[in-house]
Amino acid sequence: MSTYEEENNIARNEKLKNVEESYTDSGFHSGFQDSCEIQSDCKSKTDIRGNSPYEDKENLVDSGIISSGNVSKPELKKVMRETSLYVPEFLKNSFRRPQQHSLVDKYFERDDDGYTKLHLAIIHGVENAINALIRLVPDSSYLNIRSFVGQTALHLAVLLGQHSTVKMLINAGIDINIRDNRCDTALHLACLMGDIQSIEIIISAFDPLKKERLVNMEQWNYDGETCFYISCKERNISMMSVLASNGADVNAREGRSGYTALHKAVEAGATDVIKFLCEECKDFHIDTENYSGLTAFQISLLTSQENLASYLITNGGTPYFTQEESDNETDDADSDLSDDDDFEKNQIISKIAGIAVN
Repeated sequence: MSTYEEENNIARNEKLKNVEESYTDSGFHSGFQDSCEIQSDCKSKTDIRGNSPYEDKENLVDSGIISSGNVSKPELKKVMRETSLYVPEFLKNSFRRPQQHSLVDKYFERDDDGYTKLHLAIIHGVENAINALIRLVPDSSYLNIRSFVGQTALHLAVLLGQHSTVKMLINAGIDINIRDNRCDTALHLACLMGDIQSIEIIISAFDPLKKERLVNMEQWNYDGETCFYISCKERNISMMSVLASNGADVNAREGRSGYTALHKAVEAGATDVIKFLCEECKDFHIDTENYSGLTAFQISLLTSQENLASYLITNGGTPYFTQEESDNETDDADSDLSDDDDFEKNQIISKIAGIAVN
């Protein structure tokens, strides 16, 4: 056995030892031991370590980068050595997937609620077990396992405010953009919890090869809401500022009514949010229409908030329907506007005329 293989076996053995010791010291010992049957059903340490995938390079999983079927062992070692500077650590581990039915697979089997031992360790806040399990996984697919409500370990870590675990999971290669059964990503949950520290950790993760953030901040949840829209609903200016300064689309519309954050803020009379949007956000479009063709200014009139209407006009809002829009509505025989929509627009036009007279 080569020195390279011996070193990898030693590292693998140390990981297994750390996991076993972590459950002994964690207070999880009896529950984890019973569920995994570590002492009664698992192979001995010698047997487990004897099945190390490092001893047989022909069993390497085809990664899509190299193929063990048409590359000799010396060439394979050379390719792995030469590519080690370019392949992220969590991707390199895909070359070293453990044998089926290994101890790792047992730790990541799901229970009746769909939870793995990593889910349970996070729920109970057992840090040494969390650390050991994350270090043990050979590739990120284990971290991406979802419970029966669709939550990954990252969802749980965010919900429980475990910031060090959030960062550790991201560093280990967990998919940040996985959505649960309500289509919430971990970032959606962080916004719902008002957890700015988790938000900053998640949005700061960066892919140097693609030169872009790992997180997709524009995903909709089940209600059609982006993370920035949620922060507006929560009236959390600090959260909105963090998201906006890191590239969130401040003009994004939610999926049900086509409301932007400004539409929602005007409807709710949230003057602090409106002021932030109009005065602090770059590339902000004050006249964006919802799916009914209404701007935030027009909604302010419909909800009898003339002070807000005046503020929006002062900050660039358009206080009227253009002649072109009126002509288009008259000439378009297939217009989708309902009678209610026409009534609302007529109300707005009347109020605008009243403001002009006064």
